[in-house]
Amino acid sequence: MSNQTNLHAEHELLGAAFTINPQTDSLIPDSYIAETSFSAEKNSDACCLFDLSGSAYQLVSGADAPAFIDAAFAGPYLEAGDLSFQPAFAGDGSVVSVALVARSGDHEFFYIDISQRGAALSKWLEFITRIKTQDATPYGSVALEDANSLLVPLMLAGPGARAVLSDYLKHTDQILPEQGKIASLLLDTRIAALVGHLALEKLDAFIVLVGPTQARLIWRSFLSFDNVEVHGRQQLTKVCLDTLPWFRLLDGSDKIVVPQDILDVHGFIRKSRDFIGGRALQ
Repeated sequence: MSNQTNLHAEHELLGAAFTINPQTDSLIPDSYIAETSFSAEKNSDACCLFDLSGSAYQLVSGADAPAFIDAAFAGPYLEAGDLSFQPAFAGDGSVVSVALVARSGDHEFFYIDISQRGAALSKWLEFITRIKTQDATPYGSVALEDANSLLVPLMLAGPGARAVLSDYLKHTDQILPEQGKIASLLLDTRIAALVGHLALEKLDAFIVLVGPTQARLIWRSFLSFDNVEVHGRQQLTKVCLDTLPWFRLLDGSDKIVVPQDILDVHGFIRKSRDFIGGRALQ
């Protein structure tokens, strides 16, 4: 039997058509009865609301977590409060997947993979934790934990996303994080949330992580804005294809090689090549 996400009942109320995400065996909203195609060009204050629950989404923690993330992912080194889309490579230089990775503490990270490669990435990361070198396990302290039950991941995207979130920070000295950053905020001075600002050129987008007990409250609150429209996985996939040049590669194929034009994108893959699969890319 497929897993239901935290906000499943809310999606039912909105007339969602569900699909099973084969990456996690979770039942997720694919579309909604009243849903329209998102277009930022047609509406200058449009704001899409997505529930990313049911994706491959894990907390990575432990004393060895920083070294583990540096080895497993090939993007920029992450300091506390950083987030970015990062590819993970197999030893032969083929792509395992690309995930949004954030460093939420000195020894704590999380990643979300909404692509068709999420299951492959989860298995690959689990394998890396068991790697042994000269009878040692360099990542032995790393714990991988499904985060869907810890913090519910929501996404606001579109020209109106900033204004919607800023409304929850009125009368406080809090500010939204800049692109590529994540911060702990109190929305409406009472709802604890991790808010990350995605570094996208074509779309202003934020990820909002809230505790399960607060998820329904903030979900309904977001939908109370006239310019906020809920969208399912079909529209999320379309948004990703339109804004992320590498997303089209993550089609579930057994072996994916990154084209040179994407390899050359500044900052997507760090030049040091000191990650798993880096030598194969030389």
